[in-house]
Amino acid sequence: MFNNYVYLHPNTKTVAIQTSLYTFRNKLGNVRGIKFGNLPDYYVGLLGGATREQILNDPNFVRTRENMSEFGAASEANRYYRIGVASFGNYMESYFSGYLNSITLKVLQLGTGPRGERNLVFSTNQPYFEQTNLNRNLTFGSVVGCPVIMSTNIGRNQATAFIAAFDPLLLLNPPAGATHFQFVLNATAMSDWAFINPTGYAPTNLIANGVNQTTNGTILPLNVTPPNITIVAALPGSPGMGGATLFTTIGIQFYQQINLINYALFEGNTAKIDLLF
Repeated sequence: MFNNYVYLHPNTKTVAIQTSLYTFRNKLGNVRGIKFGNLPDYYVGLLGGATREQILNDPNFVRTRENMSEFGAASEANRYYRIGVASFGNYMESYFSGYLNSITLKVLQLGTGPRGERNLVFSTNQPYFEQTNLNRNLTFGSVVGCPVIMSTNIGRNQATAFIAAFDPLLLLNPPAGATHFQFVLNATAMSDWAFINPTGYAPTNLIANGVNQTTNGTILPLNVTPPNITIVAALPGSPGMGGATLFTTIGIQFYQQINLINYALFEGNTAKIDLLF
């Protein structure tokens, strides 16, 4: 089909460049068309790729296996946080999982051990996660202007959020139609993770890992200055937190009250990871 118009690309043995009058896209038999970024040409290559056996055993894929190991650890660890803040699901951006994974991978790369087996330690890398918004397109700070003071108990298995009295009409940015608001506090225990041969990564504190508690504050009117607000989220069973870190997440939910019934609004709500203890 391509006759002399196709020649091997100098940087590969399996891809050719298409220079004829016909642009080649998608698949044709066992051949596929490829477009690389902003390069002007279309390239032609064979279908297929590395097999599962090659990726898992071939020495040429050792870096790939190391990356797979650490990415899997980051993803699995973050799954426990996402379960813990499931009640904030409507506040999250669609890419939050990937965004959180990218932060966790940076922390994992600071861990001790060889590539693919480095420890994931939350406790010594708290600033990487603190003040992380669950939705970067609607940040907590853009909606809530009053300070939130977060603290924990000696055992680090209970979180307390304190918000001093403030004027909601001045310091909140509610969505249209909102008449009431409510602060929501979540506490989730996140264990450090270590690589254990031959099974792979596992949490170092199985008892605390993933234990969570969400506490809803009082639903308050937007046109009235409330008294001081204190919300406590205590982990069920008060687990020991050795080798684990307490993630605190603060959110705000808006309501519209009609005939004394508060209807939750689905817009304008937001949350952020506050402090780690």
